[in-house]
Amino acid sequence: MVEEIAGERARRAAGPEREPLSRELILRRALEMIDEAGVEALSIRRLAADLGVFPTALYYYLPTRNAVLRGVVETVLEEMDLTRARTGAWRDRIRALCLALRQVAHAHPRLFPYLASYPESTVQEYRIYEELYRALEEAGLDPVRTVQAGTLIFSYATGFTLAEVNATIGPPDDSEFDQLSALPAAEFPATHRLAGQIRDLDLEASFAAGIEAILDGLSARAARRGIPAEPPK
Repeated sequence: MVEEIAGERARRAAGPEREPLSRELILRRALEMIDEAGVEALSIRRLAADLGVFPTALYYYLPTRNAVLRGVVETVLEEMDLTRARTGAWRDRIRALCLALRQVAHAHPRLFPYLASYPESTVQEYRIYEELYRALEEAGLDPVRTVQAGTLIFSYATGFTLAEVNATIGPPDDSEFDQLSALPAAEFPATHRLAGQIRDLDLEASFAAGIEAILDGLSARAARRGIPAEPPK
């Protein structure tokens, strides 16, 4: 009994039990580190110190920093909810894919620029394209147009969202709006006419409008081939 009490006191003194080291734990902590400080902050030594282990302990699971980053990219892409992209009309499925990608980007804005330029394809990326291709085939596009349209849609969704998280697009701040307003009206008449809309720019609505513009173009092409844009209700 005395030994049990002493053992319990020792465990309390040592603090809470540490979660056993695993690939999932390493990737979860790596993602947390990136979310807090960016990809540049990630190193094997810093990650090991955060986990309370020696760097060599990580090598069994992930032998290099690049392996950690690939695992993080795969983990984040797997966060995309593809459920809505697998059911419904083809336009709805494409919208769902684009919105799921944007949601992941906004959940991990410090990682997304790295993810968007990641040079290697992952299985989850192929799954995303698979759902996209199936929807486009249902739209009635021929094989060449299907691949072209898939590339266009993925590039639009990725590029727009990348510009969002990098803050290279969006409504102007007060200083920028003052600068815009000071432009010569004779030289920039359209800019002056649209100044209010530029100031009140809604990026979420703009993203959705871009998707609709692409889908409308695809629907028009499908209609020329005698294929309905949406299944009959």
